[in-house]
Amino acid sequence: MGLGEVYYLDNLYLDPHAINLDDPTRIPILPKVDSISFSTTGIEVAVSGLLDNQSYLLERAASLAGPWTTIEEGFVPTMDTHLFQDEEPAESRGFYRFQVEFLP
Repeated sequence: MGLGEVYYLDNLYLDPHAINLDDPTRIPILPKVDSISFSTTGIEVAVSGLLDNQSYLLERAASLAGPWTTIEEGFVPTMDTHLFQDEEPAESRGFYRFQVEFLP
């Protein structure tokens, strides 16, 4: 794999500089979004499929082009499910995305 190449795995973008693609146990698995709902405190994003060897970052933006605001960062799960809460959601619409990092 050459420098600057972009790889896709089931529509998951892989940065060849940040991930060792030769080790299949080190390819990040994105969580499954089970639901997004309104609550009395804002927006709740329920996810499953979290792994305890990965750290998760949830971000929100008013458009897909950004800018992105961090909602929760450095989250390391103790269970495979979690309810992320956005207590200051966008007024009209919002987009959410996850970033995944391996723990050392």
